[in-house]
Amino acid sequence: FGQVSLFDLSSKEETAVTIPEAKVWSRIQSLSYEKEAIGFYLSDHPLRGFENFSKVWASSSVLDLPDYYNKHPQGLATKTNEKPKWGEPRHKLRVIVAGLISEHKELITKKGTRMAFGKVEDLTGAVELVIFPDTFAKFGHLLKEERPLLVGGGLEVEEGHAKIIVDSFALFDDVLRKTKKISMRLDKIETDDFEKLEQLLTNFKGDTDVRLIMSIEGKEIEIFPAEPKQIQISDDFFEGIHQLFGRTDFIEVQN
Repeated sequence: FGQVSLFDLSSKEETAVTIPEAKVWSRIQSLSYEKEAIGFYLSDHPLRGFENFSKVWASSSVLDLPDYYNKHPQGLATKTNEKPKWGEPRHKLRVIVAGLISEHKELITKKGTRMAFGKVEDLTGAVELVIFPDTFAKFGHLLKEERPLLVGGGLEVEEGHAKIIVDSFALFDDVLRKTKKISMRLDKIETDDFEKLEQLLTNFKGDTDVRLIMSIEGKEIEIFPAEPKQIQISDDFFEGIHQLFGRTDFIEVQN
């Protein structure tokens, strides 16, 4: 009594299970969840594919900051009639690095203002950041962003250890939007992919001019399509490039 045979189970009416369609995660979203789950990026890095663009604005990679400092020993001297703010060196070298905020910690000063310490990382490593109250008041909200940033400030190097006294942050996406022109080298992608590229350019129409360049028999030729190409540069655009081609090294950005 109370027992059911396997044959009885098989004779019951089956219930269909419908799995709703879900939007495929972007590469950035997948990597964000990956880091949230295991604490670090494993399959890829969100900055991969952006490194050749960041060189237009970045002074140096994180790894090369000490060498960059040593090559510019005089830096930018503070005016003699000015008192440097607490924590700022009298002789500082201003740098810009491109990366992601990997960690940050906020605290309250004795005056009741907020400041923060943190780190920004690129594909070569991480560097410490010091964000004093004035800068924190303007840009503190960007410390929580999980998107590429440009970080500017005074570089200090002591015993090979680099630190940046931050004076500004900017979302890389916002900086890219102001780009007036980009070049695409068609000779670096397969001819079968031209149609994919054409569709992508159509999907991201905007105000940034696109130059199409090919090298033919050693000569650089610019191709002028019947309808000039203009795009809206954004993280989504470059993610689309990365997904279609797995690379972005055929694109050159002009600041």
